[in-house]
Amino acid sequence: MFSYNPIHQIVICQACCSGILPGASSQERHLRAAPHCLTGAVLRATLQQLGSYQLRTIEQLKQFQRQLGSKSCQALPGLASYPGFQCLQPQCGFRTRHISAIKKHVAAIHQIMAASHCTRQPLWRACQLQTYFTANGRISYFVVMVTATGTATGTATGIVTAGTAIGVGTGIEATEAVEEAAAAAEKALFASLEHDASAVQEDINKEAAIVQDISASRTERVPWLEKTGFPAYLAGLASIPPSIRA
Repeated sequence: MFSYNPIHQIVICQACCSGILPGASSQERHLRAAPHCLTGAVLRATLQQLGSYQLRTIEQLKQFQRQLGSKSCQALPGLASYPGFQCLQPQCGFRTRHISAIKKHVAAIHQIMAASHCTRQPLWRACQLQTYFTANGRISYFVVMVTATGTATGTATGIVTAGTAIGVGTGIEATEAVEEAAAAAEKALFASLEHDASAVQEDINKEAAIVQDISASRTERVPWLEKTGFPAYLAGLASIPPSIRA
């Protein structure tokens, strides 16, 4: 299942809890790999659907994060969320999941002793983080809002799975009916694609389990079949399971 966020302009893979890198080749690699393993017509249809979205490049996404600065945005549904830390020094956008990293940061970059961090004058604060991509070299954390229970939330400003929404600082209001209809149509499309992929794989498995008649085999490559006559007796029977052959 995939979802498109029109505010951040990114496609999110719900199964992988990560964004899909923009570009047809990157999208195809993602879809061919586990857990999707898409091929053939299903792969082509999915790529066509993903290609219909307006996506930001990696550099444009970084610029979008810089525009957000230290502001929190609504969590993107489908992306993994992590507890982390945000540097509170002016004009600093450093964020990390590790307390040791934030301590090294304030000492090395701001020349401030980490031991001086206290409640009255904090050097950093705990926060909830997300990143568009989780591949090595592509991780760039941004701060997201959390609810009163401490969980990341993705139901208000800046976040949708399809359609229009309230943008971060844009003032564009979402129309719930349009959003729900678009999300339902998108969900139905990908459900249909996944069903077709499962059906194709099931047909392939069934076909592979049947011993073919000699007329359907490549006898020029296995001439001994003609001499023994085995295919005439075995045609149509299920192949022997690996456990029995062993």
